[in-house]
Amino acid sequence: MSRTMGVLLLKAPAYKEIAEDPQATTPATIITFLALLVSGFVDGFVVFDQTTGSASSNFIGGIVGAVVGVIFGLIAWLFSAWLTAGIARWFFQGHTDTGEMLRVSGYTLLFEFFSVFSVAALVSPALVCILSPITILVNLFAIWGNVLGIREAAEFATWKAIVTGLIAGLVRAAIIGIATAAVVAMIVGTLAAVNAGLGG
Repeated sequence: MSRTMGVLLLKAPAYKEIAEDPQATTPATIITFLALLVSGFVDGFVVFDQTTGSASSNFIGGIVGAVVGVIFGLIAWLFSAWLTAGIARWFFQGHTDTGEMLRVSGYTLLFEFFSVFSVAALVSPALVCILSPITILVNLFAIWGNVLGIREAAEFATWKAIVTGLIAGLVRAAIIGIATAAVVAMIVGTLAAVNAGLGG
């Protein structure tokens, strides 16, 4: 519990302790799984109408969002930890490895639990306006938590942690973008072939 509070309160010693403790890998994995499950469910459960701005619930969407969120989220967590550790070592001579990055990034996903605030939109749009500043603050805390985690795990300066996080984020986004484009192109191509076959 003390580590959890330390992460949420952005206390650097808590991040360092987590990075250096191999026993923290299991709790980090559990936190990651649960955070992805909750955020994925909420993302799929709360549906916003783009024209009216109103919100509605979709339980099936929540289940699908939870499953997809966990599967792809765990893959992204593993890949991101490996990538971030590699960048920290290769570019800035950081003293870290994938295990340390898995632990600190896993604990940083504690901030994802605040995604449940989105459910407030189902109660009243006014609540969303009230909770929006809190959501923004939580997102800023999550970003800074990632920076702290990288810094404490790699044992280097804050600016190096920021640059490491940015490079890792850009590379990850590029890979996801390429992979998504490839999947979409494959689906579109398959549908076009099926359509052509039916038309013929």
